[in-house]
Amino acid sequence: MAVPALAIPRDATVAVVGAGTMGGGIAQVAAQAGHRVRLFDTRLGAAEKMRASIGETLKGYDASTLYGVLAPARTPRPIITTLHAEIVKILGVVETRDRLLAQGFEPVGGTPAEFGTYIKAEIAKWAKVIKAAGIKPE
Repeated sequence: MAVPALAIPRDATVAVVGAGTMGGGIAQVAAQAGHRVRLFDTRLGAAEKMRASIGETLKGYDASTLYGVLAPARTPRPIITTLHAEIVKILGVVETRDRLLAQGFEPVGGTPAEFGTYIKAEIAKWAKVIKAAGIKPE
């Protein structure tokens, strides 16, 4: 049964399975109505392509998934340096990289400083969204 986007509670998350033409359209309508949207597809890269397409239509839309490794605050710099070097080495192994790519991941292996800058920017960006939406901690 189809439910009009406006009938869905504003704080609801809309899950769309299948990033084809219809799924992408549903995701876009839900996003335009102000809902959080989770888009899933089993085809490699299909969901990312649709997210990019929606992003072209909805100016300012930029939400993607990123995985990284964090260490506790005040971890000594030599430990961070060693951990980073080993992770980059592992991401450089052809079998590891191929397996990650087959699962839909894009291994990057940036520097700890780049990741820290990214995290700070994301916190600032989403803090504005949270404030504008009036979201309160539960």
